[in-house]
Amino acid sequence: MRHRRRVKVAVVSAVAAVVLVVGAVVGGFAWLRWFAADDAADIQGTWYLAGTATPIEITGDRIKLTDDVAYRYGLDPGDKTIAFTFTNLAGSGCYRFSLDRQELALVDGSFTGADTLGRDIGWTIEALLKQLQGERLSPAEAGTEGLTLLSRTPTGTPAPKTSDDDKAAEVLM
Repeated sequence: MRHRRRVKVAVVSAVAAVVLVVGAVVGGFAWLRWFAADDAADIQGTWYLAGTATPIEITGDRIKLTDDVAYRYGLDPGDKTIAFTFTNLAGSGCYRFSLDRQELALVDGSFTGADTLGRDIGWTIEALLKQLQGERLSPAEAGTEGLTLLSRTPTGTPAPKTSDDDKAAEVLM
């Protein structure tokens, strides 16, 4: 009888420990993804196309590519999606910041909150493991089509400016 009771206590204790660990992991991920930072505030400022010194200014409602080309955007920080309009054109995509919020990956396409959540779970785990090893993981996923990678730090030389508004708009659309 005592043996059976000990087994029950051990099983209940093991299940409780697993539930606590899973709860901590899920809670930590949720905090990191939705509550640790303010996407709307962090996206604002000067960004550079990765690998260049080409600046892109982002305000609370506009992305300014050149002096002549700016378009409206809106973020959904819950779903990690972005929608933008330029004259009569409209587009959408998803976004992800690096853990240190110094890089931003924008991916063109139609995404739901479930899509971005599924993509972000694996990336976040890998990014945290790399951080523990003293490395950084870019928010961009290799081989992703429609990807624009932005950095807070300029590198290289500025890309030549063009007066062709459609080409400038294509940078992020």
